[in-house]
Amino acid sequence: MRCKLTAKEVDKLKAPTPNGKQQLVWDTELTGFGVLVSGATNSKSYVVQRDVRGKARRVTLAATNVIDLKEAKRRAQVELSKMYAGIDPRSVGRSSLKAVLDSYLTDNKSLRPRTADNYRKLAERYLKDWENRPLKDITPEDVSERHAKIAAEVKSERYSGSRPRPT
Repeated sequence: MRCKLTAKEVDKLKAPTPNGKQQLVWDTELTGFGVLVSGATNSKSYVVQRDVRGKARRVTLAATNVIDLKEAKRRAQVELSKMYAGIDPRSVGRSSLKAVLDSYLTDNKSLRPRTADNYRKLAERYLKDWENRPLKDITPEDVSERHAKIAAEVKSERYSGSRPRPT
């Protein structure tokens, strides 16, 4: 079913559905955004769905009683943009930093071989201890701390003349 999803339309959707099966109601304005109505419980959830690398992927954003429609659409646009970029929401968070880097370097055909090699060498040099960490475990604070550490190391090497050259 498709309709222009408004707060009033979302409120009108009845859960559980009369036939006992889940029902998806897609928004006519934001392609890939909709409401999943339960067939068994009173729950209704905002969802996004799109094909990523040939596989249909659906992400539940939140229950309709937890966030409003405006916030759901904002989150939907963020998730859909990631999916359009080829990022599989099922793999993000569970994948290690090394696996994501490898996937990026393999999938990004516009990178020159020398650039890809440089990315690998820099990751090996500065992020070796993170290579097996799941992305979901790397916090913004971790990134800030690592960035400061790398910047200090590069600055120190620049002034001491001891900066090793990539091989």
